[in-house]
Amino acid sequence: MASDSNSSGLSVKAVFFDLDGTLLDHVLSEKRAAQVFYEKHCSILRASTLEAFAKEWETASETHMAQFLRGNISFKEQGRRHISDVALHPVSHEGADRIFSDYLAAYEANWTQLPDVRGVLAVLGGRGFRMGVITNGDAAQQKCKLQTLDLAQFFAHTLISGELGHAKPGTEIFQAAAERMGCGTAECIYIGDSFENDVNGAIGVGMRAVWLDREGCGTPSTKGDGYVRIRDLREVFNLE
Repeated sequence: MASDSNSSGLSVKAVFFDLDGTLLDHVLSEKRAAQVFYEKHCSILRASTLEAFAKEWETASETHMAQFLRGNISFKEQGRRHISDVALHPVSHEGADRIFSDYLAAYEANWTQLPDVRGVLAVLGGRGFRMGVITNGDAAQQKCKLQTLDLAQFFAHTLISGELGHAKPGTEIFQAAAERMGCGTAECIYIGDSFENDVNGAIGVGMRAVWLDREGCGTPSTKGDGYVRIRDLREVFNLE
């Protein structure tokens, strides 16, 4: 990937990244956190095994985080609903807040940077690319991830749904990102692991989308309608 022009002849002025699953190993962090949490609280949980609990927690996350991202509930409320879904007996709000804080502590303690990230960011920065992050989530938590992983230094702007009031794949957060960089969306590349939130969202505003399909979930084709598929972040250097 060169900074002078892309395949359309337009200048590439900014490269944006998703955070969870792209820079941070969210799956591994959640898996380790679930184990720590289950070992501490198994006596109050419905699930009789770690595997069963992990599935229940994943279902709760998909349901309640979606409501949070839509602006229907607060981050604290989604935590309470997580606990309500997995607890054996009803739990007060105060009790749920305390229990969920144990999960958050375990999750934060297990934040892990994906191995191909730092080198790619360093090279892109050295080549003069301006970089940013577009991520869904709680603003304080997402900022803390970047600081803890020592990645914040690489990014000129970080746009977070919990702070902006708009979530991916909606167009608003992508448009705002380009505006903060002072460029048009066609001059931006966006890299993320979620086809729905990242690829479709970026395509929807005219950004050049790169699907980071680490698990090989997609078709063998490396190119699609408006996006390029890669398996490793280092493949960005091969983009035309």
